[in-house]
Amino acid sequence: MPAVDMPVWIAAPVALLAAAPGLAQTVLNASSPTVNLNSGEARSIAVSASKGGAVAYTVTGSPAWLTTSSGNNFTTPDTLYFRIANSMCGTCEATVTLAPAGGGEGTRVTVTYHTDTAQAQTLLSISPTSVNLSNTLARSITIKDSRGGVVAYTVAGRPPWLTTYSANNFTTPDTLSFQIANSNCGTCTAEILLIPTGGTETPVTVTYNLSAGSTYRVKPGRVTLAYPASPGSGCGAGYMSGCSIAMESSNAAVTTYNAKVNSTEGGSWLLINGTASYVNGAPVAKGLSLMVNGNAAGSMPAGVYGGQVLVYNPRNQSDILMVNVSLLVNPGSMTISPASGAGGSQTFTMQFPHPGGWRNLSVVNVLINNTLDVKHACYLAYLAPPGTLLLTDDEGNDPGPAGTIAPGNSGTIENGQCGVRLVSSAGEGNLLTLTLNVTFRASFAGSKTIYLASRDNAENNSGWQALGTWEVKVAPPPKTAPKKKGRPGGTVVKKQGQ
Repeated sequence: MPAVDMPVWIAAPVALLAAAPGLAQTVLNASSPTVNLNSGEARSIAVSASKGGAVAYTVTGSPAWLTTSSGNNFTTPDTLYFRIANSMCGTCEATVTLAPAGGGEGTRVTVTYHTDTAQAQTLLSISPTSVNLSNTLARSITIKDSRGGVVAYTVAGRPPWLTTYSANNFTTPDTLSFQIANSNCGTCTAEILLIPTGGTETPVTVTYNLSAGSTYRVKPGRVTLAYPASPGSGCGAGYMSGCSIAMESSNAAVTTYNAKVNSTEGGSWLLINGTASYVNGAPVAKGLSLMVNGNAAGSMPAGVYGGQVLVYNPRNQSDILMVNVSLLVNPGSMTISPASGAGGSQTFTMQFPHPGGWRNLSVVNVLINNTLDVKHACYLAYLAPPGTLLLTDDEGNDPGPAGTIAPGNSGTIENGQCGVRLVSSAGEGNLLTLTLNVTFRASFAGSKTIYLASRDNAENNSGWQALGTWEVKVAPPPKTAPKKKGRPGGTVVKKQGQ
């Protein structure tokens, strides 16, 4: 049976992971199944995915009288806004469907609006409700007063990297244009508020991706480094102080690149190709090397820092690519106690650190098996928020309610290899401590390795680490002595002469 490279519930941002067969599909959750619009003000719900992290989704079934807008470009975790677009509908009701873009189980939200309870307020109608800037060209939206009048409005929340232009001096009906002002932001998202005089604001989500039109291709495009840690080879999951990114070009004529450290939080902790900040005419085929500058990182407080590397074409400086780099300072080490032993049952205590504080952890994993294989294993995931423990079924799939201990509940979850009881979980400072009582099945006997892994809210991934061994020995049931033959009642009758 082939082993898998990484856990089912952990999705590393810096490597493509092999998914286990039968992986459960994504389920979208909405904080409320109903929304009541009784005025021109927007009402919102929180949208999340069952496995956490970023999941793109679509909204279908929205009628003409309803406007939907997203606080995060329709990607979880998100805030989805509903606003009346045309109050002439009177009393209106519609059910919209939120569905994961990559497939999975969606959710429905019923939206109602009642004219008789609505307040007369100025409200802007915009189209489209979001703008994607993929290059330096401007993109525009149309703006109208929802009641067809003329109203002045202002633009709030515009970041420094974005410029706005009005065709009608910020008065409806108007065409409002957005254009990138500073491409050094890399991948940028902002929610702009359009506020009419005497009315309520309307949000517009504007995004920009510097790398969208680049000739260069890198793998991975987002890297996490750690200090202190040992250097690795290719960039991937795990705590490494240095690694290499594979590079290629979609244009065969482009064989070299320039690169520079565009920005770093907390100091000059990032080295590229062994230099402090700049690389000139490097071969694409040799890739890009990233390394933590220990002299700088050694004096930095424990925490999470961000940086950027700008890759650009020596002959065409508009042909650029941005690589985002994270630094975890003082990442610590995952531990398990006891780290070795033998028996059929044991209470294990595991600690999972995070330099930014334990609340930054989203999921931690435990896998006990003779190899790194999710099938026929004792394979667990603990979702730090909200505090749910899951044990996969025998094939390594999401077990559903039967293999789940919900927050605040107790009990034992079981599969064919083990039964697990959550003894306690506690977070303090940089550490999440998880204590589990594990009882092994007799059929699972033999030498096992205990693997731990963790992922945080920013998708930084520790990778699997083999941190313990256990010899599963389950005592056989006691033998029952055979009963002596005799008369009913248990009396043994002796023969004459005995």
